[in-house]
Amino acid sequence: MKKKERALSLILRLFSHFSKKRKKQFILVLLLMLFASVAEVVSLGAIFPFLAVLADPTLITENIFFKSLLDFSIFKSDTELIFFFTMCFIFSAIVSGILRVLLLIFSIRVSFAAGADISNKIFFKTLFQPYSVHISRNSSEIVNGVFNKTSMIIHGVLMPIFMLISAIIFIVFVFSAIVFVDPLIAGLVSLVLSSIYILIATISRRSLNINGEKVSNESTKMIKYLQEGIGGIRNILIDNSQEYYLKFYKLSDAQLRLAQGTNQIFTLSPRYVMEAFGMVSISLIAYYFGNLTNDFSSLLPILGTLALGAQRLLPIFQQAYGNWGSIQAYKAPLKDTLELLDQNIIVADPKALNLNFEKEIRLENLDFVYENQDKKTLNKINLSIEKGSKVGIIGPTGSGKSTLMDILMGLLEPSSGKLIIDGEEITTKNVSSWQKKISHVPQEIFLSDSSIKENIAFGVNINDIDMKKVESAAKKAQISSFIDSLPKKYDTRVGENGINLSGGQRQRLGLSRAFYKDSSVIFLDEATSALDNDTEEDVMNSINDKSLNATLIIIAHRITTLKKCDKLILLESGAIKKQDVYSAFSEKN
Repeated sequence: MKKKERALSLILRLFSHFSKKRKKQFILVLLLMLFASVAEVVSLGAIFPFLAVLADPTLITENIFFKSLLDFSIFKSDTELIFFFTMCFIFSAIVSGILRVLLLIFSIRVSFAAGADISNKIFFKTLFQPYSVHISRNSSEIVNGVFNKTSMIIHGVLMPIFMLISAIIFIVFVFSAIVFVDPLIAGLVSLVLSSIYILIATISRRSLNINGEKVSNESTKMIKYLQEGIGGIRNILIDNSQEYYLKFYKLSDAQLRLAQGTNQIFTLSPRYVMEAFGMVSISLIAYYFGNLTNDFSSLLPILGTLALGAQRLLPIFQQAYGNWGSIQAYKAPLKDTLELLDQNIIVADPKALNLNFEKEIRLENLDFVYENQDKKTLNKINLSIEKGSKVGIIGPTGSGKSTLMDILMGLLEPSSGKLIIDGEEITTKNVSSWQKKISHVPQEIFLSDSSIKENIAFGVNINDIDMKKVESAAKKAQISSFIDSLPKKYDTRVGENGINLSGGQRQRLGLSRAFYKDSSVIFLDEATSALDNDTEEDVMNSINDKSLNATLIIIAHRITTLKKCDKLILLESGAIKKQDVYSAFSEKN
């Protein structure tokens, strides 16, 4: 169960993740809010003298303030002074409008820039997580966090924060201006408005939070069903199981939209009630004061100013409430986003970046247990692999072959025991240095939707690709003749995850990738299983070529694949049952 946390605490945690540059931009937006609020108050204040002189022009000669302005100014007549007040009101209204537009522009731009920062930081921290973390969680959580929930944070938290702060500042300034006109009415109106919105907020808070949890959970489920539906489309078409995925997707989609719609009702509906209440209040105030005095013209400036103030305050009160409601509704996605932002990453030790591999790879008394499992996957593994040797690993399914390879590659940390390279233990501080020296060719090759050359030189900027190395790697992997037969040759796109290629072609591209990297150690995990016997033999001859000058560690089910290995290791139930040279091993088996 997730710990309950107030929205303010979550927001402060979120802001701690932003850069100094972004925080400075936030401060500039706050300053712009202050200027815009002052401009609003000035425009509101300018309406009072404007309406006063329009309602009763004699004030110009009778009122001390207006008379002094006329006596000590360039204005020569009443008409010119009235024109001056008119221009003041128009100018203040225009300035106020311009500042509010600028505030809107800057708030939106800073919010979206901050959202990009969040998305980039989540992706960065996710890519640098250990392999054990990746295999323990569903990828839909990450996809949803990086893309979908980041959008929720922009629209549901960051922009509402700016709007809420702006609304609060504006309410304070406008309230102060109305107090100046009539303290009693200003106090009563503000008290009633605040009380109603606080009551509505108290009632709706729990529902907003619950619906926010639904939005967060159901959006993750929807992405999961999308990924599984598209990723397994071949089997779905064969099995005619479209309705199965549609059923669950539609259920999650319906619940998500219902929760979002309910939250919209809670945040938007008070507006219409309060607008009606405001109009009724102004009418009652006008009626009340109209009965107290026979001089309605003297009442007009006060009523006009109060009406304009109410007309400005009511939407701002609604804006403040609506943005508060949005923040409450998106607390759950905000919590999930913060969990991804708070992921720890291990920084490599600069002193350990030059790890040498000149002698051997050694495993000492190594055990491994997967999280949430009791049984050991690997048990008391002791193994030595000399540099330049070729080692084959065989064993039944579930014997721990792939786990052993993952530990040798530094992807998984031993539960106990050590992985040692040339006498130096591999830890989180130096594992990246070790991984720079290795290549891995799995049974299922990941290919990006890009050109053949980009997939061979995987992770290399397209402008930095060495085409001679690409072509040499393709020849070693026995795929160069196929590539040369294509119209665009090495510029041919392979499609999403190599959909335009056969299984054997994908595996040979994976082998080409390992050859291009020119690694000291190559790990092959059933890397030739999709090849026919003749092609496999040609590929294995290339792999076993002495000019390759690499240490080979190979998992295979076909023992003929391993016939040129110096040593074979038989794994059973997570333990090494035999270690022998190939000839002796094959004779006994």
